[in-house]
Amino acid sequence: MHTKRDYEFVNEADAIEFAEQQKVPYDPSADVYVRGPFLVDESKIYKDMEGIEPRSPYWKVTVEIYK
Repeated sequence: MHTKRDYEFVNEADAIEFAEQQKVPYDPSADVYVRGPFLVDESKIYKDMEGIEPRSPYWKVTVEIYK
């Protein structure tokens, strides 16, 4: 079984705290991979695209679990 979830946070401190909590294996038979936190600033990503309203910057953490 494989699950992949992305989580978004308003500030970096909350994202770091969440990422650290996810690194602790809650199931010894599962492999848990945590990526992030990364700052996502859509105003820079979509700066040359017309008609796209970028969201406010946010912090992203991805958690993948293989079991």
